Amino acid sequence: RRPPRSTLIPDPTPFRSLGYNMRPERRSFGYNENGTDVGKPLRQAIAHCIDKQTIVQRILQNFGIVANSPISEISKWYNESTPKYPFDPAEAKNILERAGYRLTKPGQEPGPGNWWLNPDGSPIGNSEGGKIKILTPPADYDPIHAQRGLMMAKQMQDIGLNADSIAMDFGMITALIQDRDFDMYISGWRIGSDPQDFLYAFFHSDNAQAAQNYPGYSNESFDELIDLARETDDEDVRMKCILEAQSSIAYDLPYDVLYFRTNIEAYRSDRFVGWVTGSSGSIYNWRSILNLRPPSGKWLNARFVNTVSAIESNNTVDIEVQVTGLYKNPDGTISREPIKDAFVQLNV
Repeated sequence: RRPPRSTLIPDPTPFRSLGYNMRPERRSFGYNENGTDVGKPLRQAIAHCIDKQTIVQRILQNFGIVANSPISEISKWYNESTPKYPFDPAEAKNILERAGYRLTKPGQEPGPGNWWLNPDGSPIGNSEGGKIKILTPPADYDPIHAQRGLMMAKQMQDIGLNADSIAMDFGMITALIQDRDFDMYISGWRIGSDPQDFLYAFFHSDNAQAAQNYPGYSNESFDELIDLARETDDEDVRMKCILEAQSSIAYDLPYDVLYFRTNIEAYRSDRFVGWVTGSSGSIYNWRSILNLRPPSGKWLNARFVNTVSAIESNNTVDIEVQVTGLYKNPDGTISREPIKDAFVQLNV
């Protein structure tokens, strides 16, 4: 028999991220007037000075997984070759130096008070003193967002980027990003669509002016991949397009995706089986409704996978038992399926 239980489900789609304004009027973070992405070294340097693992361990109490792209590593759509940016402040400073960024006090170690400037000598941020503002929800709205913003701003300051986490009403943040009036902002998305649809919504150039492509990201090859993924009926072609498209996002970093949260959900495994994790990271979805069925305890079968004839005195040995059950499928046929996390009691 199987007792009632709960389960921890890493969200396969919803993500928390740091977004950039890549438009020419904020050229430090993205494109210049000619459409050249002059801000990519800055975005990549910032990616190396954010300690995502510490965010997950300390702020989330390990109820999450570190992210490298808008698609989680537990998803079938995840590209194992996605570019990664490990926490490495020294490499962050090296990237800025190699790209020609200048210091307000040349010859001294970058850090608080010795800030990096753009290669042309202009301040990076658009606020007074060249400060980079990170729009962050306040602690009374989302304490995790607030802590994360403070932590990231401190890590950026440590390598010489004059950043500050600006806590403000979430409605105000929404208004500013919709008006495209920001340097950087912290956001979180909970998504119920497949990758070809939410990647289109967030990053396709069609949506840069008035829709959800808030960074203003523009990449012709990315657009072509997502257009094909949305049009094709060939699942293999769609998979290939999504694998390539997410690598473009991870390399270009219009969003630096930070982590995926873990859902904690409870269900009665003694009453129903067939739960399916949906695209929103929840087992409560239409696929589960179609797949749910009572467990067939009447036809349970347990067998030893490994057999042990004898063991030495005062020693132990692992015994593996497989439990299967007969189930009636929606079409009326009967199949035998393995039962996960079955409770087995051995009477000696």
